[in-house]
Amino acid sequence: NYGLAESAKLASAFEQGDTQAQQDLDALESRSSSAHASFLRNPFRRLWWSFTAGASHVYVFLAILGLVSGLISIGIDIAIDYVRRAGLWFSALPGEWAASYALYVLFVVACATLAVVITTLVEPSCAGSGIPQMKTVLSGVPIHSMMLRKRAFVAKAVGLIFSSGSGMYVGKEGPFVHIACIICRSMARLPMFQNVGKSPALLALMLGSAVSVGVAGNFGAPIGAVLFSIEVTSTYYAVSNYWYAAWSTMFATLVFLPLWNLRFGTGGLFDPVLQTARVDFSGTIDGVSIVDFVLCIVLGVVLGFLGAIYTHLHLLLSEMRRNLPRRLRTAGYKRMARLFHSEYSYLLTIAVLTGLLTFPGLLGPFMQISALKSLVQLFSTGPLPQEWFLPDVFLNLSIFTISRFWFSVLVLTIPFPVGLFIP
Repeated sequence: NYGLAESAKLASAFEQGDTQAQQDLDALESRSSSAHASFLRNPFRRLWWSFTAGASHVYVFLAILGLVSGLISIGIDIAIDYVRRAGLWFSALPGEWAASYALYVLFVVACATLAVVITTLVEPSCAGSGIPQMKTVLSGVPIHSMMLRKRAFVAKAVGLIFSSGSGMYVGKEGPFVHIACIICRSMARLPMFQNVGKSPALLALMLGSAVSVGVAGNFGAPIGAVLFSIEVTSTYYAVSNYWYAAWSTMFATLVFLPLWNLRFGTGGLFDPVLQTARVDFSGTIDGVSIVDFVLCIVLGVVLGFLGAIYTHLHLLLSEMRRNLPRRLRTAGYKRMARLFHSEYSYLLTIAVLTGLLTFPGLLGPFMQISALKSLVQLFSTGPLPQEWFLPDVFLNLSIFTISRFWFSVLVLTIPFPVGLFIP
């Protein structure tokens, strides 16, 4: 800063006809050039300068974004796993079955309440998925200061750990997309990436790539993550952003996938989280016949109807929660109206029901399987683990599907970070 001020002062004096000022200005520029050349003599500094000067600094930015997001994603997964293990420890305490049952339900209620309290006190706007908020940001609405600040990161990450770790039917994908965008905005504020932060158009491209990174940090699927960011978050998608998104998701996958397999996987370091069947072009795919493709079409039709019913139920629940307190107040039931209007009364009701239903000793240990783990097991072409067969696999799958369907609808309106796609 001193050099810039001195140079400006000398330049002003030179414009006024000061000959000595011209000589001093030439000397200052010579010292500046020699200092820059000295800086670049170091090969590591020269490499960093070549990366951060010009358009290449964007790729450095995206690479760091992918690496940091992948590390944070696996960190959140490990934290959620520890919270879930604590709940299982309460459910397996020696002694009376009823005491373990009660302690487990209290644990679920405590974790869910803590998630709501943290979200409400730190950043209330972080309740919900996060994908609608990011779609709003990418469409040009100026809400960066509220949705992408550091407080939002704390509320989203910590709230997600306790809401998902409590055992409630909560996914991680939507909240982590929001977290990746917060990381992107925080990096853009750093002096080394000031070119990104000062350009609204370039920042929007980086945020679009951050959405892809958020998905890749959940499944380790870079191509699917890019397609997701196009389909879900953008009404207009710049062609140049295809490569930016693919570049950043590649780094997120290179970090997330081996660490996830080391902690939760059973195969190699780079085995995919969701493994698909291998095609051998002999008329079958891992023993799957053409009839199974017809059944998949039928399944798609059934799931299409169920998706419409799911959305309709969510709208009905939202309208009921909004209108029921007013109707009770009009009918003279003021205390009951206050009870239904309170977020915490609704939270306690859903948390208690979730704890009662997911206790491992009631219906079976399959009710305690996390969202991503259940998706991995059900997506696999191999046999299901033994916990699904006690007492009957079809009965357990039916209970699991119906409970997930209804409780994920109920959980959506609780004011804490909640993902929808995995449940």
